[in-house]
Amino acid sequence: MTLRKLNLFIITCAMGILGYVFLISDNRMVQACFHGKNDAEDVSACTKLIAASDGTNVPMLAQFHLHRAQKYVRLDQDADALPDLDRAIALDDSNAESYTQRAIVHSKLGDHSAALPDFETSLRLSPESRWALHWHAFTLFEMKRYQEALDGYEAALVIDPEYIPSLTGRSRSLAWLGRSDEAIQATTDILELDPENLWALQGRANMLANAEQFEPAIADIERYIQINPNNSYVHVKLASYLEKVGEIDAAAEALDRAIELNPESVNHQIARIGLWLMVENYEQMAADAESAYARFPHNDEVL
Repeated sequence: MTLRKLNLFIITCAMGILGYVFLISDNRMVQACFHGKNDAEDVSACTKLIAASDGTNVPMLAQFHLHRAQKYVRLDQDADALPDLDRAIALDDSNAESYTQRAIVHSKLGDHSAALPDFETSLRLSPESRWALHWHAFTLFEMKRYQEALDGYEAALVIDPEYIPSLTGRSRSLAWLGRSDEAIQATTDILELDPENLWALQGRANMLANAEQFEPAIADIERYIQINPNNSYVHVKLASYLEKVGEIDAAAEALDRAIELNPESVNHQIARIGLWLMVENYEQMAADAESAYARFPHNDEVL
């Protein structure tokens, strides 16, 4: 092999290796942008891919913008996601996912009127998207359009009957519509799937108590406390239910525990004073009032 051919061979190999390195590097950036687990770092990968794009592969460029937007959303930087979502839709107006994501961002930012048209477009393009149906219903709920929200949650549950967020939305919508028995049953449906769902335990307890079914409400709150014993406000709620069934000593113990967990809460102190007032135990009421005044001398409610 002549020296010239040897040099040409070396140059060719070097170019091949360099091309391979660039290919691997580019592929790693695509993987980070699309599937990376470190959103803060992966935003940079998407940014580099967008900057390096020559604009010929328009659908792929739209995906880069969409994935960067989704990473901003996971970083709680929703406002930063909007320009990327606008660009993704401008590049590819047939991608339902981009419309859904932009609608959700508008909804989270409180701009519900902007969210609804995007949801409508998304559901026209992909009518069986559980994701879009659920968030559309959530947005309608936030707008206090409870019957429409309920219809949306029901549609999402047709696709996935065990989707807990939509089951929760259905329960909340039924409660706001005044359909208490159905709301209680809807919350029971959640607990059958997830017996330790704290929202469902507390929510069902509230609804049962509103229906003056205090014994089952107490059972739900006690179950909640077994799972999460450190929520002082739930102990106060337990005390109020126990007082309704005449369990005054147990109610006082629940309030003691609430105060122990959150000694800086004047409301817990006032709740204990209120308990003694309800049962006309004025001596204990006066003692607790003096104790509360010593701790919170400038609080108007204590005064």
